[in-house]
Amino acid sequence: MTTASFRMHRVAGGQELELNASQRAVLELAHDEVAAVFGAPGSGKTATLKSLIFEQVLKHSQPADSILVIAATRQNASKLRDELALGLQSATKGPLARTLSSFAFAVVSSHALASGQPAPELVSGSEQDALLEQILSDFESSNRVAWPESVHRNTLRLPAFRAEIRELLAVAIENQISPERLAKLSSTAGFGIWFQVSQVYEEYLDRIQASSYLKFDSATLLHLAADLLESGFWPQNLAKPNRVLVDDAQELTPGAKRLLLAIVGETRGLLLFGDPDASTLGFRASDSKAMTNLVSQVRKARGKTQTAPAIFLDTRAEAKPTQLTNVLATISEKISPDLAGIQRFKGVKSDQAECVETAAFVSPAAEVAWIADRMRYFHLGAGVEWQDMAVVTRSRRQLEELELTLSNHEVPARITGAKTPLRDELGSRSLLQIAQAVVNPGPVDLPTILSLLQNPFLNLNSLQQRRLRRSLRHAFADSQDSRNSDELLAELFNFPGSFANERSRELTIARNFIETFHQLKGEHTEGQLSLEELLWRIFDGNEAVAQWKTESTFHNQVGVQANRNLDSISALFAAAKRFEERHAGEPSEVFIAKQLALGLPEDTITKDSRAVDQVQLLTPAGLIGQRFSLVVIPGLVDGIWPNLKPRSSLLGARTLEQVANGLETDSADELAGELRMFYKTVGAASQHLIATVTETESDTASQFFELCLGGIPDQREYPIGQRSLRVLTAKLRRALVS
Repeated sequence: MTTASFRMHRVAGGQELELNASQRAVLELAHDEVAAVFGAPGSGKTATLKSLIFEQVLKHSQPADSILVIAATRQNASKLRDELALGLQSATKGPLARTLSSFAFAVVSSHALASGQPAPELVSGSEQDALLEQILSDFESSNRVAWPESVHRNTLRLPAFRAEIRELLAVAIENQISPERLAKLSSTAGFGIWFQVSQVYEEYLDRIQASSYLKFDSATLLHLAADLLESGFWPQNLAKPNRVLVDDAQELTPGAKRLLLAIVGETRGLLLFGDPDASTLGFRASDSKAMTNLVSQVRKARGKTQTAPAIFLDTRAEAKPTQLTNVLATISEKISPDLAGIQRFKGVKSDQAECVETAAFVSPAAEVAWIADRMRYFHLGAGVEWQDMAVVTRSRRQLEELELTLSNHEVPARITGAKTPLRDELGSRSLLQIAQAVVNPGPVDLPTILSLLQNPFLNLNSLQQRRLRRSLRHAFADSQDSRNSDELLAELFNFPGSFANERSRELTIARNFIETFHQLKGEHTEGQLSLEELLWRIFDGNEAVAQWKTESTFHNQVGVQANRNLDSISALFAAAKRFEERHAGEPSEVFIAKQLALGLPEDTITKDSRAVDQVQLLTPAGLIGQRFSLVVIPGLVDGIWPNLKPRSSLLGARTLEQVANGLETDSADELAGELRMFYKTVGAASQHLIATVTETESDTASQFFELCLGGIPDQREYPIGQRSLRVLTAKLRRALVS
């Protein structure tokens, strides 16, 4: 019998964690105190938050439900929830940690249930983009909006233009700016195009509200939940806390701050844990001054006019090597303190071993080869697990290139999170195409047949498809039948029993597929198949899937593509499950058409156990709440990082945010935001940091080398001492021959 083994996790109780004096000061605050807790990377902000909960629940016998814990992202909330559950070992009325969007959804859905309204549904970014694309298309065909001459008709169809509209609408909704007010601001803020966008904004709201379901984007959901709480409504299925703890509070948006104000009310305590220097979600209207401003606002509302209390956690000497702390201190000196700053690292004389490496190369191939060599050294020589390493770049496009090139050097690395729309991934698109053909009534037309022949689930390569056509023509070689191979394929697909006397391997494969295809088509017509069952019947037992599963273990480009295929299929099944839960009774055709229309990736909530053995490829925003032993920052080129190009230059989302907050509408300092993201990236490294660049005639090394890393390194040649099995084999063979 096979022996099962499990990886055990343990979370220590609060009384077992060693806390310094600044952390103990947080635990001694009164239950109704409102304060901000600032700490540099590695100072123990999250550890202090957990210790506070453990002490209140385990030592002082407070109910776990009396504390509401808010995390910045769903992944961090899930991790924190698991750690708290293991540490407390007690039942609670709800999740021990959650995001504010999750809390808002619980409030709105409870109110909808109590008032007999349909359940709410969160509109994803991809759905929002598809809706805006339809609105712009309708406006263009009806000439309803007179766009300025500077906005060409082709511009309206660009994804980048819709992205700017989405960013502008996000700022407007976060700051509760109505379409009418946006139209009025167009004449005073220097952006006349806001008048036209206000019409798109109004149409967007009308279509969202006209849905048979209550649909909300995340910003609207936060404000609606705040409205309900301010009116006195509190869901019966949510415990009323007496204290609210917020981790990574530097990422709070205007809508999040308003909802927190509604939650804490006039009596509940509020503690905000964060570091303004590490704010990375400026593109989502977060404010690095949010922590201090929110604490001051709550205290002022309660009649406390004295200075808002702030606790600055001491930096731990053992948290990071001295050289890393010096880099962080150098970066933070160039960032505005934003009503904080005392929590920052102080530069000290370094007498420790080098833990910050910089390198420059003459070609991207040399750069990636050297990075792979160093990562393999840390894995084999220093015992650092792959999952304790991260590669961070400024853009997702760089990550996609690195995922392939690192795989060529046998480094297991994968991009974290959604990559591309499901319609653009080979695995999910292939499954959707077959499902679309199944649910489509009537005979199978020739374009569909040709696409099915190219589908990997049919598992016929190009040579086999030609042999299939030859077999079909051979069946009528002795007759006067003049039909071509396309017409014979149509007969084969629409009449499963045809060509029964012909014998060839390709025909056998095609018949098996067609037989299953028509069986599914009949069951769907009779209403016997749900959406998930339909997708599973196509997927289950397919030879292509079995091949992908085998190839997914390879550390090369084949393995990367196989993993992407399987990941996209997992995401498709997760999306189908959500669709059936939210839209019970809707036909499968609606889901399939929707997925084939979405042009942006949907956020995935599926977990991947394979990530425990792979290097994570991330952007700075993906580092929230994460720490790694080794962080690699490749491609530090001026123009990429820092990217000082003005954001939202066409529609002025940044200007609208400044107008909403009563600030002067001047050109925003893009370098400050880039430095914060770089600070966040460096702060995620606990032991070692590597930064590299490829310098060419068109690309120069980033100014971050001079500003933060001690100068631009000398260029290196292509490394020859790589620690890989192929290189070792080549060396041994060369030695054997010589």
